[in-house]
Amino acid sequence: MIHAPTWPTLGASSAHLVGSRLLAVASAQPDRIVTAADLGRPFDRTADWVRDRTGIDQVHRLDHGGDVVALAVDAARTALDRAGLVAAEVDLVLTASCSITAPTADDLAHAIAPRAGRMYLNAACSGFCYALSTADNLIRTGAATTVLVVAAEQMSALLDPADLATSIIFGDGAGAAVLTATDRSNRRDRPCLR
Repeated sequence: MIHAPTWPTLGASSAHLVGSRLLAVASAQPDRIVTAADLGRPFDRTADWVRDRTGIDQVHRLDHGGDVVALAVDAARTALDRAGLVAAEVDLVLTASCSITAPTADDLAHAIAPRAGRMYLNAACSGFCYALSTADNLIRTGAATTVLVVAAEQMSALLDPADLATSIIFGDGAGAAVLTATDRSNRRDRPCLR
């Protein structure tokens, strides 16, 4: 879902731009920690059993009524700050989530960068990877120069607590990445997505 009547264009200078550069990343997690022992207890499984099968020692989960959107905004603002950018410099906010709705993602993007275009991806576990790839390609084609990718999930609200196969592997949290156009001259000394 794209909420922008037209995409920004790079104009005549776009000929020298060849890729995207990852400027900054950030994450935000709920304070509540659920340990491997806590995860296994309802199924009469030990912490070692959970760790041996999942590699998980702990997950972070929101309390009942917790707000994953607040985590996403926090991660996004931290990423922008680390990148040395302000919201007005963002062309597009690309939100990836399977646990928040498209209208909520739209509100989230508007809260972060009100003048930027907005796009929502629902791709479950691979959402952040798809969003990074999409942002990279939008930059490469000249459709955007700076993209803020935000991924947020509140899987604890969707889990069946009686399902051993899924209830012990998902947590809640948010992450963000800032990508911008890069040119051939800085390709070697700065990280670029390829």
